[in-house]
Formats: sequence, C-alpha cells, structure tokens
Amino acid sequence: MPSAALLILPQGLTVTGVTTWALRLGGALARAGRPVGVIAHGSAPGHRVLGAAIPAGVRLFRDDSLPEIGSTKGDLTPFCSFYQDAIDRISPEHPVALVPTRHGDCFGACAALAREIPGRVRVLGWQHLDSSYENAVLARYEPCFARMTGVSEHIAGLLRSRFPERAGDIRAVANGIDAPSDPPQRRPLPGRPLELIFTGRLEHEQKRVLALVEMSRRLTGLNVAHRLTLVGDGPALTRLEAIAEASPALRVIPGVGPDAITPLLDESDVFLLASRQEGMSISLLEAMARGCAPVITRTASGAPEVIDSPACGRLNDFDEHTSDDPLAPRLADEIRAGQRDGVHVIGRRAWRRVRDHLSLEAQATRAGALIDEALHSPPRAWPAKLDPAFATGAPGSGTVPADAPERLRHVLEQLGRNRILIHGAGAHTLALRDAIGASGSVIAISDDNPELAGRRVLGLPVVEPKNAGATGATDVVISSWLHEEAIWSRREVFERQGLRVHRLYTG
Repeated sequence: MPSAALLILPQGLTVTGVTTWALRLGGALARAGRPVGVIAHGSAPGHRVLGAAIPAGVRLFRDDSLPEIGSTKGDLTPFCSFYQDAIDRISPEHPVALVPTRHGDCFGACAALAREIPGRVRVLGWQHLDSSYENAVLARYEPCFARMTGVSEHIAGLLRSRFPERAGDIRAVANGIDAPSDPPQRRPLPGRPLELIFTGRLEHEQKRVLALVEMSRRLTGLNVAHRLTLVGDGPALTRLEAIAEASPALRVIPGVGPDAITPLLDESDVFLLASRQEGMSISLLEAMARGCAPVITRTASGAPEVIDSPACGRLNDFDEHTSDDPLAPRLADEIRAGQRDGVHVIGRRAWRRVRDHLSLEAQATRAGALIDEALHSPPRAWPAKLDPAFATGAPGSGTVPADAPERLRHVLEQLGRNRILIHGAGAHTLALRDAIGASGSVIAISDDNPELAGRRVLGLPVVEPKNAGATGATDVVISSWLHEEAIWSRREVFERQGLRVHRLYTG
C-alpha cells in the first residue's frame, strides 16, 4: 500500500491558492490509492472560508480551537499534539510524510516532531513562492527535510543553487489542473465589452491589484469598451468595493470557491495578473484551462514554463522591484495588442497548453514519487540544541536576527536627535520595542498596508509611506530583515518627500 501523506494548512480552509492546491493535490493522490489527509487549523481571522468540498478519499483533521498560528510566542505544543494525533490516525504503524505550508511555525511544529518521533515522520520542504519569507523558512528548516521541491523547474533550480549539498534531494513538482475536453465557447467580441478578470488575493503589496484598476481607467480613456472583474478576498477588498461604486467598468466579487469561479472565467476573455512575486499560480492555470488569454507580469516563478509568449499569452517584464507607475499603461497596451491578435485564439492555445502539459494527474504522479522517496529515506531529526519555533517575537527567531537590537541602536545613535520614522509595523518592529523606546527620536511608524493607517503601534501613530513627510520626520529606518531589499527598492516614495532612508542589514 502507498505511504501516507498529510498536507497542513495552518490558516485553515481559507480562500488562498495554497488551500486550493492542497485539496486538489490531496484528491488526486487519494484517487491514485494513497492514504491522504489535510490538517486544517481554525480559519485565520479576517479571511473567508473556501467554499469547496473535501475531495473523496481525503481525510480532514480540523481543530478550530487551536490558537492562531504565530501567536504562541514559540510554544508549539498545541500544534505538535494535533499533528501527532493525525499521524497516528492515518497511519498507526508506518512513517508519514508531512507537508507544512504558509507559516514558519507550521514548519517548526513538524521539525519538533522530527526530533521527538523521528521514525514516524518525514518532512517535505515544498516551496510555492520565491519570496524572502519562504526562502528564510526553508533555510531554517532544511536540516529536517527528507526531500525538497519547487512548484516549477525555476524554483527547484533556485533551491539547488541555495542548497548545493542537497541537490540530489531536490525535485520539481509542477502544479497541475484538470482542463475540460474543449474550452468554453465565448460570444463574439464585436458589439460587446471585452471581459477582463483577476482572481486571487485582493491586496496591492504582492498582487498589485490597484495597478489593474488604473489600467481599467486608462482603457476607458482610450475608448476600449471593457469590464474588469476582481474576484477574491484580502485587505484591499473594502477599498476596491468603494472604487467600484463610482466605476461602471469595475466589478468586485468577494472570495468564492472554485465552483463559483469557473462560470466567471467562462464568461471572461482575458485573465490578468500583475504580481511582484508568484510561484506557479493556481489562478493562472485555472484561467488558462477555461480558455482565458493571460496577460501577466514575468516573475521569478514558473510563468515562462506555462506561457509560450505571445502565442498563448503575454508576459511583461516587470520584476518585483519595478515601480508601479508604468505598469498600468503597459498592461493596457498588451490588452489592445491581444485584441488585434485575437484573444479567443490566444485563449484556445492557452487551454491546449495546460491540457497537454500541466494535468493534475501528472502533478500527482510526480508528487507521489517524491513522497515515496522521502518515506524510504533515513530519518532526519531536528538538532536537539536548536529551538524549532519560528515566530517567537524575539531577537534570534526566524524573523528577527539576534543582533537586530544592536543594529537598530547603532543606526539611531548615528542619526542623533533627528526626527525618525520606523518603516514596518510588524513582528520585527515589535521585537525592537526597547531600542525604539530608548531612543526618544522615533516619532511615527509607516507601513505599506493602508488598513493600518491611523492606528497606533508601540504608542506611535501609523501612517502610509506617501504621507511620511507630513509627520515632520527627516529620516526613515527600514525595520525588516526578510523584506528589506524589496522595501529599499521602493524607497523613492520617501525620498520624493525629502526623507533620507536607512537600512539595518545591507550597505
């Protein structure tokens, strides 16, 4: 009998690509005869629950009473107990493959089990996105991974370059999708608006959804009849709904399950994705499988492995550090070019590409082989002297280096009595509360999340970067280790207001 696997969703059955990935892959593995379970924590606050049935053959292990992941300051006991119970129930006698996702403490709980019961578990390091956060998580937990994989050849190649001593243990398992035998027929374009769609997380930092709104305005100015539909959930939802009330060409639909997304894709001509970072996007594969012509940004991901541009879609060279300003007009130009080339012809080629090369069955076959390799390999126990927790909220954790307080104190001392703004309202800044409080020169916090504007963190007001100059600050210190490079690349928003920007970890 094939070995068992448990896919873990630490933010519950929420509307995310990773949730869809886990359920679909779990269902395909179960159809192939493998014991499969999905471990789901309670849904994360502020996230919608995915309206999808658990696939036949997949056992669901769910506990809504668990504390929110990352909130326990390093106490992984509740998660370890929950995971071990699922291990014992799905395979009482044989080792089980654990596939943590999303949050470092989910990986930490698996690492703790690899130390406590090494003969019962094999942990897989599955990378979905080439981001600073996932890179940091995989680097921290590499010692306990039986095998590692990326969701595209590109990401697998990056893993091999970062862990050359583990190159023989790294595989690519490309995401897959079930495509229909024929793409849906669409109404002819003459005489009706062009239907554009985005499905995914409604936020701007990674997905750049506000650039899609600006693109829509530009198309309107060019007299291109269209409707832009944004489907999803996230911190920008309320803002987008307000914009849509005054924008006839914009429609916003709060997060819905895969079954409800399918008819929306079937009525759409073009799928849009303007992300700074992506893996092998599930939303992109879903849209291509339904015959939508994709217009997306080229990211360090699997997109070029999916899209043969311009035959079955259009890739745009906007990396994660490129300013948003030129993106909207470029996307508008690409849509007009797609109209000239025939978006329905492009969409049919996109459907064929997914059907022939990226099936869910092929993904399950590769994933099953990886799981069997891992379970037939020797145990890799987590080192006894290392704390397996990730988000302890203190220096020395997975998100805050041990020397962070010293680095911040040094920078603040150099700046003397200048009026200083700390950029970042997250865990890194909270971990440095003592250094910030002792300086007496920090007057405010800035953060890219507009939902935080007007609140207070560490007793200091939070402002958006575009309003930093109004605080009277002269200098900005980037408080982040994981995201420092990305924030530094966008420092112009502060410099245009006359503020000097400083970093803690580079330069």
